[in-house]
Amino acid sequence: MSGEQVAIKTDLGRLDVVQGLDGVPSYDELRARSTDAEVLGIRVAVCSIEDLKAMKQAAGRTRDLADLEDLDTAGEQLHDEPSSPDGPAR
Repeated sequence: MSGEQVAIKTDLGRLDVVQGLDGVPSYDELRARSTDAEVLGIRVAVCSIEDLKAMKQAAGRTRDLADLEDLDTAGEQLHDEPSSPDGPAR
């Protein structure tokens, strides 16, 4: 893995921040495709699933590759659920 990595210790566990990886879209591109959500009372930008997969692939660590498999499995399960007139079942 290339790029700059910083590990931040949080109350919820370790957070790895990696920047400068080949294959990862720029911040402006990520932000344009992100969705805003409220997490623990704080509004945050959440990247798209496609961008998350690109970042996991670029990092290439064992955990990231396992995450990619999990994301693919979850996506397949969502597509297999019956749809209602109001959209996919949740």
